[in-house]
Amino acid sequence: MTVIVIPKNYYVYVAVFIGHIGAFIAALSMTWSSPILSKLSSLEDNPLGRIITSTEQSILGSIPTIGTFIGTFSSSYLAGKFGRKPVMIGLGVPTIICYVLMTLSTYIWELYLARILGGITLGGIFTVNTMYFAEVAENSNRGLLGTAMICFVNFGLLFVLILGPLSTYFWFHVVLSIFPAVFMILVYIFLPESPYYLILIDPERAEASLKKLRGSSDVENELNAIKNSLQKNNQIYLKDLLSKKGLRKGLFIGCGLILFQQLSGTAVIMSYGQLIFAEANEGISSEMGPIIIAGLQFLVGFITPLFIDRTGRIILLLISYVGMTLAHMTFGLYFFMKDSGGNVSAISWLPLASLVAYIITYSIGSGPIPWSLIGEIFPLEVKGVATSVCIVVLNICAFVLIVSFNSMKDFFGLGQTFWIFGTSCIIAAIFSKFYIIETKGKSLMEIQTLLDA
Repeated sequence: MTVIVIPKNYYVYVAVFIGHIGAFIAALSMTWSSPILSKLSSLEDNPLGRIITSTEQSILGSIPTIGTFIGTFSSSYLAGKFGRKPVMIGLGVPTIICYVLMTLSTYIWELYLARILGGITLGGIFTVNTMYFAEVAENSNRGLLGTAMICFVNFGLLFVLILGPLSTYFWFHVVLSIFPAVFMILVYIFLPESPYYLILIDPERAEASLKKLRGSSDVENELNAIKNSLQKNNQIYLKDLLSKKGLRKGLFIGCGLILFQQLSGTAVIMSYGQLIFAEANEGISSEMGPIIIAGLQFLVGFITPLFIDRTGRIILLLISYVGMTLAHMTFGLYFFMKDSGGNVSAISWLPLASLVAYIITYSIGSGPIPWSLIGEIFPLEVKGVATSVCIVVLNICAFVLIVSFNSMKDFFGLGQTFWIFGTSCIIAAIFSKFYIIETKGKSLMEIQTLLDA
């Protein structure tokens, strides 16, 4: 008879699982435009009573960036002042208002406001969740628990793309408003606060939290390590992000990973997936194309959490970037030959195969691992600000790429544009090999020592 043994530290898995539901909720706004803009572009199921203009479509797609900036910096400040848990609960408020406003909206400005509120949640959750999982996890499972966040993000993307075509505008937003109401406000109450935060205000509560997370009363060594880490870095300020070697290197790694993640073309493929997929295989509908992409991301996303603490971060990043390079180069080759008048009928399968290869290799490395490393490489005193800077880099880069993609395609050609993405992946592989530090099995204090060296 098989006996299932529950690990004594099971509670940390429960806590992070509950916490990562916030990533699922944040992801709902990331692909909101895919099913909803099609509804707003017709009169059949349109609360505005009119078809929106192309300018309004662009604004609805890009305006969450404003909220993301607000959510990123405000949540990092509030998480340092009041704790991670209250901020995670509080982010449910703008989320609920966002989807209730969308449900009842009859004017375009109401949708603009709702999208900004959704952006606040998106920026806040990615900032605080990244801090939280790194601080409650152990050295042996930090990679698994951190990269698991992307599984929840991928599920959120897939959920919206499936729900959109199956529901009306009204019920679509009613369903989306239920999740933040139930999970971010009611369930998050039961989350333990981060011991890294508690030790600054109440060492006894920090010890109790750590015992609960570890399932053991023997936490003295880890508690002392946390205290030593905080004492070592207790004079760190914002200016030190650039003036102190370890922090400067950590910021360069974090921003570099995020920059290359976006330069690999992920934002473009997710935003223009319908158009790209249509050219890759005209037999698949515009609604099914993004669902296939998101579904593949969701399934492959489970690979990295299972292997990251065995293989390490760097090897998975290298596999990811090499795979994405090959995918971009073959994808670009097809459209270069097609645009040059060549006969591509014999390789008509190549664009779809390349796109699938890209999604698989992106999902095992470049997608999830940057968030895991960002949660590990910054000390407590600057973790919120440093994470915020990385998220700002992400938003700026994604915005620029999305806005400029059509111009790049028209100027260079679709094939050459993807060759540019492939070249970025080559540079990213070199960056990962020679500059990123391996954090597998190391404590947060050991990681800081490596960065300071």
